[in-house]
Amino acid sequence: MPLYFFNLEGEAREEDETGTDFADVHAAQLEAIRFAGEVLRQEPHRLMHGPLRLEVCDSARAVRFVLDIGITAPGIAR
Repeated sequence: MPLYFFNLEGEAREEDETGTDFADVHAAQLEAIRFAGEVLRQEPHRLMHGPLRLEVCDSARAVRFVLDIGITAPGIAR
C-alpha cells in the first residue's frame, strides 16, 4: 500500500515523520478530510490565527493534494 504523509501548516508547520499506508489516493483523501475535521473539532481556535493548510505527500515527499481551510468574511477585518 502507498505511504502518505500529512503535513499541517498554520502558525507553525507540523511535519508527519512516520506516514500512513492507504490503499490508494482516494482513501488518503478521505482520511485527510477526517483528519482536518478532527483538528478543527479539537482546536477550532487555530483558524482564528489564519488559515490551515494540510499537504498530503507521497512516499517521495511529493505533494499529491492540499486542503486549504480558512475563514472568508468579506468586509470584516480580523
